[in-house]
Amino acid sequence: MRRELAEELGIAPPFHERFGGDPFFLTITRTRGVGSHTDVTLWFVFAADRSAAIEPGPREFSQVRWFGLDDAAAWAGARLDPQMHRFVAKPSAALNPAGSAR
Repeated sequence: MRRELAEELGIAPPFHERFGGDPFFLTITRTRGVGSHTDVTLWFVFAADRSAAIEPGPREFSQVRWFGLDDAAAWAGARLDPQMHRFVAKPSAALNPAGSAR
């Protein structure tokens, strides 16, 4: 995953110290549109600096940007993975066991 981030986004953050380098979450989702298929996704947690520049590979992405776990308005909706809300809840709960998402 670190190699993929370096190749596709031009960043090389370390894995989050609390969650390690193993997949943190797994989702199976039917994609939308022409060529629909079942997408199996392994989700990882990295400790990245949101002020770092992202340099996306032009053949990989049409748009990229940083957003925080507590910035639900930025990642909610039809543009991102429909399982995003489930993924965000997991590390948020682990980092804030009192129940407050930060």
